[in-house]
Amino acid sequence: MGSALGKHKMAPGLSPNKSIEGSVAGLVIGSIAGVALWRVMLGGCVSDLWIGAMSVAAVCSAQAGDLAKSYLKRLRGVKDTGAFFPGHGGVLDRFDAMIAAAPVVLLFVSMCGLL
Repeated sequence: MGSALGKHKMAPGLSPNKSIEGSVAGLVIGSIAGVALWRVMLGGCVSDLWIGAMSVAAVCSAQAGDLAKSYLKRLRGVKDTGAFFPGHGGVLDRFDAMIAAAPVVLLFVSMCGLL
C-alpha cells in the first residue's frame, strides 16, 4: 500500500518499494492496533500510555528488522532468502519483522511486571 500511495522513497538502495508514507502509515496503524489488542488482552491493568509506547517501539523495531534483512540480502546479492514460499522471498521474509519486534515486546512486558 505504501508503495502505491507513497512518493518519497525511504531507503531505495535497500528496499526500493518502501516509502516514507508507507512507513508512517504502518507506524500509526500498527500502534493503534497494538493499543487496541493489548487493551482487550490485558484490560485495565496497564496504562494506555505504556501500551502505546510499547506499540510504537515494536512497530519501529519491526520496520528496522525488515530493513536490516533487506540490507543483508543486498550484501549477498540475492533477491530472496529462500524458495520455500515461491514469490514471497523466503521464510525469513515472513518473520523478519516479528524476530526484531519480539524482544522489544518482551522487554516492555517484563518491565511492567506481567512476567
